[in-house]
Amino acid sequence: MKTASTGSITRYTRSLVRTRREDPGDAELVSHKLLLKGGFIRQVSAGVFDFTPLAYRAMKKIMEIIRQEMDRIDGQELLMPVLNPASLWIETGRYDIMGSELIRFKDRRGTEMCLAMTNEETVTDLARGYLSSYRDLPFMLYHIQTKIRDEARPRGGLIRVREFLMKDAYSFHRDVPDLSAYYERIYNAYIRIFKRMALPCVPVEADSGAMGGSGSHEFILPAPGGEDTFASCSSCGLAANVERAEVVVEPVDIPKDYPAAEEVHTPEMTTIESVAAFFNVETAGCLKAVAYEATTTPGEKPDVVVVFINGAYDVNETKLVNHLAAVDIAPAAPGVLTQRGIVPGFISPMGAEKAGVRIIFDRTVLGAPVYVVGGDKTDYHVTNAVSGRDFTVTETVDVASVREGDRCAACGDGVISLKRGIELGHCFQLGTRYSKTMSLTYLNEEGREELVEMGCYGIGVERAMASVIEANHDENGIIWPVSIAPCHVAVIPLGKDDDIAAAADTAAQSLAGEFEVFLDDRPESAGVKFADADLLGFPLRVIVSRKLVKEKQVEVKVRRTGEVKIISTDELPSVCRELIDMLATSEGVLVDEK
Repeated sequence: MKTASTGSITRYTRSLVRTRREDPGDAELVSHKLLLKGGFIRQVSAGVFDFTPLAYRAMKKIMEIIRQEMDRIDGQELLMPVLNPASLWIETGRYDIMGSELIRFKDRRGTEMCLAMTNEETVTDLARGYLSSYRDLPFMLYHIQTKIRDEARPRGGLIRVREFLMKDAYSFHRDVPDLSAYYERIYNAYIRIFKRMALPCVPVEADSGAMGGSGSHEFILPAPGGEDTFASCSSCGLAANVERAEVVVEPVDIPKDYPAAEEVHTPEMTTIESVAAFFNVETAGCLKAVAYEATTTPGEKPDVVVVFINGAYDVNETKLVNHLAAVDIAPAAPGVLTQRGIVPGFISPMGAEKAGVRIIFDRTVLGAPVYVVGGDKTDYHVTNAVSGRDFTVTETVDVASVREGDRCAACGDGVISLKRGIELGHCFQLGTRYSKTMSLTYLNEEGREELVEMGCYGIGVERAMASVIEANHDENGIIWPVSIAPCHVAVIPLGKDDDIAAAADTAAQSLAGEFEVFLDDRPESAGVKFADADLLGFPLRVIVSRKLVKEKQVEVKVRRTGEVKIISTDELPSVCRELIDMLATSEGVLVDEK
């Protein structure tokens, strides 16, 4: 394997390397703990970090892998600003849609400005300054740049932060078929990127969110501590984010002869679980009402929307936002509902209809013939409520979150399981979402003006590094894949004799022409050095001791497998080369160069 750089020796005593023994109390994820213990990162404030030289070396290797794969599919690297005029974001409508995560301010001239979270606006503005004819298409531009997001709840160390490095790529096409063909190329490039980092990713269908557009995929690293949840089918292989996964409902017949609806006193029972227990029915026999205030036009007063859903399911708010084309939604305040004549906690379809608020029925409502519903007055519910007799179900939509054990909507046969994961990257087929609002057009062969079709594709650098550690570690520390390891070989002299130090230096020099070498030249005990070597996680460890020096030998240990070899000092470069190549193959970080 060809290493990322050569001729490098990092000496512990001359480097900004400080390890720690204790576990950080506030770190939840393994990657956060190990990065802090290994001294790779230091928190400056919530969601903002320093990256020490070893960490930044790994990050540069990640960026180089990304650059190679973007160049491989005809990408052109550029650099766009993080400081944007608000006028560009106002032009696309995202200045209001993005909400409080977008940092806004006025410069000294009073001009409204913002700090870019993504660069759709600036890249579209750039393209419209250069693009004129169909002959200019297609092309792809990308950059790796600092992003700023005023994240409400930074968590997981580098998984959710406020300042981060992001690879943003944007492609421009004359029509949908050309965009779709390029989307496949970028999709395959992402598979190669994560393979080269030893990240076992799962591509899942995803929601486009505030980015807009149609087709979208997330690349997920399955991980128990991940913040994303995706649905996986046991039969057809479907993988979809829960914000995208559809819920399958088998409609049931509405009973014609059923006991009349009856009002029942249910003191202080405002949850589905308590109501179901009171009536001795499953939660699926209760009709859940969830009230929201939804803003569909920036600056205008929100509307009250009541969603009725089968009590066994929860409302997926992302699906609801998409259905409403809302800028923002929030749980409706009790006072707002009371003013509209609605009793919070006891809402029925009949009462909501009388109040004149917008009503949405999730399709799961069709899955039961009879329901317990709210009584429209405090501490009362109505049992034996039948659709079509006691209330009318209008058009139904899918705004429910898929559940563990649900039937797969794609194949109809498989069973859905829910898994946690970390989002590694996201691809969007934007279509004309930005070209339309920013008038990005080209002239076709007939001289007619057409809108440009666009795609965008992102990967977070720090998140990728943290994810590598989530996927590659043991109880002792990090296990860096050879492709992004800050150093390939740790040389560890044991003992304070000059001849041991000289032998260790010679060993390091013999490797430095081909590998990045970390020389632990501290006057510490063997136990401390071994523990730190495991924590820092470099692929190979070379031991130089008094006994080995006398025999003109060294000990080589593979961090990932624990394999140990005692070899002559003359064999050291060739053996390390063989072991590094073996690791690269076993880790799967090698890709077809064609």
